[in-house]
Amino acid sequence: MSQFFNLYAHGFVRVAVGVPTLRVADPHDNATRTIELVVRNLNQAPRLLPVPLQLVQEGQTLAFTMLVGDADNDQTRLALVYDDDTPAGVSFNATNGAFEWTPGADAVDNAAADSHAFTLRFSASDGTATTYRTVQVRVYDVNRAPQIVSSSHAVLVGQSFALPVVKGASAPAGAIRVSDADGAAQTQALVVSFSNLPEGATYDSAAGRLRWTPGPGQVGDFVVVAQASDGRNTTTQTFTLRVVAEAAANAPKILVNTTPATPVVPGQAVVATVRAVSFGAIAAISAQVRGAAVGAADWTTVSLDSLGRLRVTPTGPGLVEIRVVAVDVDGFSATETQTIRVRDPLDASGPALTWGGALEGSDAHRAPAVIGAASLLQARIADLQLMGWQLEIAPANGGAVDGAAWRTIASESDAAASVDHLVSLATLDPATLANGVYVLRLRAFDLSGRTTEIEARILVDSATKTLTQASAAE
Repeated sequence: MSQFFNLYAHGFVRVAVGVPTLRVADPHDNATRTIELVVRNLNQAPRLLPVPLQLVQEGQTLAFTMLVGDADNDQTRLALVYDDDTPAGVSFNATNGAFEWTPGADAVDNAAADSHAFTLRFSASDGTATTYRTVQVRVYDVNRAPQIVSSSHAVLVGQSFALPVVKGASAPAGAIRVSDADGAAQTQALVVSFSNLPEGATYDSAAGRLRWTPGPGQVGDFVVVAQASDGRNTTTQTFTLRVVAEAAANAPKILVNTTPATPVVPGQAVVATVRAVSFGAIAAISAQVRGAAVGAADWTTVSLDSLGRLRVTPTGPGLVEIRVVAVDVDGFSATETQTIRVRDPLDASGPALTWGGALEGSDAHRAPAVIGAASLLQARIADLQLMGWQLEIAPANGGAVDGAAWRTIASESDAAASVDHLVSLATLDPATLANGVYVLRLRAFDLSGRTTEIEARILVDSATKTLTQASAAE
C-alpha cells in the first residue's frame, strides 16, 4: 500500500501492467483490496555497432557503413562528428550510414612516416540519448616519383657553360628543375646525378651547377641523361648539349605573321603574331614599332599579349615597321623586321613612267638611241607611294649579257615615297658592252603591289672597249 501511494503521490506516469488483488483473511472474516502498479519508462540509448580498423592507401577509396540499433525501436539520427582530426574530402550519408573517402596523395607526409592514423567519430541519437563510436583509419603512403624539367642548350666552342640545377617549384629559364610532389622536404632531399656527360663536363652537387667548356674538337650534339632519386623511385630525362663554332649558326628563328597580309587603309587594325624558336628555350621576346603611319619616328616598345600578338592601327598612309628581338636561354639572339603597308585611298593607279634625258621619247618600237660615250640614263617617275624601281638591259637579239638574258644595271628601294620628278637611273658606259642593239627595261612598283614597265632600244657603238673576257674565282 505504501509503495502505491508513494508512486501516486509523486505523480509518476503510470502504466497498468495488470490489476493484482490483495486478499487478507483471519479465522473469522476476510477482506480484499485491488491495488494498481505503475511502471516508469526507462529510455535505452541507441547503440552503434563497432567497426574494425580500416586500412587504405593514398589514392584508393575507403568505404564502410555505420550500423545503429535501438532497443526501444526509437527513430535514430546518425552523424559524423567533425573535429581537427577529420580529414578533408570525406563523405557521410546520415540516412544509410555510408561513409566514403579517397585520401589524397598528400594525406601522408612520407618525410616523417610511411603511414598516418586518423580517428573518425560518429554519433547516434534518438532525441533523448546520444551514443558515440570512434573508427580508426590508417592511410599508407604511396610514394610519388620525382620530376625533372629540362631543355636542350647550345654553347659556343671555348665558351664557359654553367647550367643551374634547382630543387623546387620554380627555377630560372633554361635551368634543370627537379621536384618531389610529396613535399618540400622531400624535394630538398633528392639526389641528382648525370650520366653520358661529354669529356670535361662536371656536376657540382654542392653548388647545383653542371659546368663545361667545350673544346674545338667537340662541335656537335651530346645527349646527356639527368637522374633524380628520392631513395625509392628514380626519374630519368635526356637533353642535348649542342656545341657550335659561331653564334650565327644557332640564332633563333623568328616569324612575324600579319593579318591581313595585304595592304590596309588608315584606321584598319592589323594583328601581328610573333613566334620564335631556338635550339634552347626562348627566354625573352620583345617588339617595337615605328613609322609615320603610327606617329612614331623612332622605335617604340610595344607589348605582346599572352598569345604573342600585338595590334597595330595605322592612322595615316605609309609604312609601319615591326622589329622583333628574340633571345634564348643560352644568350643567342636574332632580330626580324616586318613591314605593314598602309595604302593611300587616293592612290588608284600604278607608277607613271616616261624616258627622259638621252632616252627621251624612246620606246621599244622606235629607232634605237645611239650610245657612243658614257651617257646618263634618266626617267620621269610619278607615284604617290613608290616602293622602288629596277633598270635592266638585254641584247635585242635574245642573246645573253654576262651569261644572263637580263642584267640589272641599277635599282632603288623607297619607303612608300611620293615622287614626281626626273630620276637619274644610271650612267651607261658603252665600253663595257659589245657593240650592238640592246633593250633597256625600267620597272617601278608601288605600295599596293602594282608594277609599271617601259622599254627602250639603244645602239651601243664605241671604239674603245673594256670587256671582261673571262673570270675565275679561287
